Amino acid sequence: SGKGAVCVSRRQDYMVDYLPTLYTVSALVLVLCAGVACRLAHLFTRADIPVLNRFVFFACLPCTVFRALATHPLLELDWTYVAAFLLLRVANAALFVPVTLALRGDIADYLVHYLGSTWVDTIIFGVPIITALYGSDMGNLYPVLAAMSSFVFQLPYMLICFEVGKAHREHKAAERLQHAEQQEHESQLMAADDGTCNNTNAAGGPVAAAQAEPKEVPLLRRIPVLKIVLRVIWHVLTVPPLVGIIIGMCYSLTGWSVPSLLDQTLVFFANCVTPVVTFAVGIFLVDLPFLAVWKTSTLYVFYKLVVMPALMIPVLYLMHHTVTGSAANIAVVLASLPLAFPAFTLAKQYGLGEREMSTCVAAGTLLMLPTVMAWIALLDAVDFHF
Repeated sequence: SGKGAVCVSRRQDYMVDYLPTLYTVSALVLVLCAGVACRLAHLFTRADIPVLNRFVFFACLPCTVFRALATHPLLELDWTYVAAFLLLRVANAALFVPVTLALRGDIADYLVHYLGSTWVDTIIFGVPIITALYGSDMGNLYPVLAAMSSFVFQLPYMLICFEVGKAHREHKAAERLQHAEQQEHESQLMAADDGTCNNTNAAGGPVAAAQAEPKEVPLLRRIPVLKIVLRVIWHVLTVPPLVGIIIGMCYSLTGWSVPSLLDQTLVFFANCVTPVVTFAVGIFLVDLPFLAVWKTSTLYVFYKLVVMPALMIPVLYLMHHTVTGSAANIAVVLASLPLAFPAFTLAKQYGLGEREMSTCVAAGTLLMLPTVMAWIALLDAVDFHF
């Protein structure tokens, strides 16, 4: 019947729309499995992962972001889209402050909560997925625009917090060591001349003064905050992807087109980002302590894959009439992507939540296929648009 023909037609359109994305995410899962297989066959070890990451971080990602910005007029870019992701990151940073205080945690706990739940992997997985959904022009550009707020806000903010937390822990460790040495010295004095020490104590002399608790110095006076901020600014400005963003924006302002030979070279490097990182995550998956931290990691993964994209929807409503059409759908899909591998790198560098971050990266990547397809289907079912 005519009605049945319409239903079949809509079903076919649905499959045509979704099959490219399904194929893309399935291919990423196969690359992940290849990494696991090579690790189990002892063709690669964990020692190879930093080499692969350096190749992506120092060569491929800068080429990716440079090409995305250099090939588009800078003044015509969707800067409200950048602002939407910036607002999402700032809102999450503020949200985890009362959460950490309610759990009676300190700055280390806050960093683990924030890092494990919010670092969006927009470029590595976002480029192929958005390309499958909306074509290469939007797929190459919008994940880069979403990532810009990461380099402008989240990375420097996280580094400052990590450095302050590190300085605070070092100061506390030095205080404990000094206190232990002081107690040992007092014990030696008392053992050498018990009577003299007791008289001195009774008179409120040197030993009593030595035993007095030192006054607590405010945190900001103990830690060289300005020095930390300057060091973080220098570190952020020399991050290769941010350098690629800055150079790409400057090149875009010139109005020149990218020479075809250079453009093809950039494409070669950009095409390496997703398969190399996915393969490295597969190597990384083997021997992870899933069971040791599954409770905490489950909460982080749920927040990242479900709550984070859900929070993007009210953010987009707040920016009504600015982020519209396909861009709004892309924002939600990008926010649903798994935790980025640099989250583990930062955690390992500063010795905070390393096991949790490793498990979150792995679990989120494994759940990427059903999560992304579920969000795409949900957005399509409710006809989500502005």
